[in-house]
Amino acid sequence: MATKKPAQEQPSLVPVLHQVSKIVSSKLTLDEMLGEVVGLAVQATACDACLVYLIDPATNEVVLRASQVPHATALGNLRMHVARESPDG
Repeated sequence: MATKKPAQEQPSLVPVLHQVSKIVSSKLTLDEMLGEVVGLAVQATACDACLVYLIDPATNEVVLRASQVPHATALGNLRMHVARESPDG
C-alpha cells in the first residue's frame, strides 16, 4: 500500500500582497508602480520573464506597459487588438 507524502508547504504570499498594496497606494506614477510590481513578481516567483499589459478601452487593444527586461522602445508601443466575441457565442 502506497503512502501519501505530505503536501509541501507553500510560502505565504501575504507579505508580497502587503508590498503590492504599499506600491499601489504610493505617490508613484503608474509606470513606476508597474515597474515596482514587475520587480516584486520576479522576486516572488523566480520567473524568467514578466510583462504587464493594460487594456486601452479607446482602441480595444492591450498595450505593453511594463517588463522585467528593458524593452524601452516597445513600452506603450507594443499593442495587440482584443477580439470580441459575438453576443451569441
